[in-house]
Amino acid sequence: MAAHPFASTLQSFRTASGQEGRFYSLPALAKQHPALSRLPVSIRLVLESVLRNCDGSKIT
Repeated sequence: MAAHPFASTLQSFRTASGQEGRFYSLPALAKQHPALSRLPVSIRLVLESVLRNCDGSKIT
């Protein structure tokens, strides 16, 4: 399987219980694609879902 095409936007955080969580950051993606910040919030929510589920074959 190919590497995630937006791996550079992957961020991590620690929960109060000490576990690690990870998420794809839209602000990090917006640094690469400045026009993203001008999209409506509803479209950015859909984009976040696509970013999370991008697998390189079904969603590219």
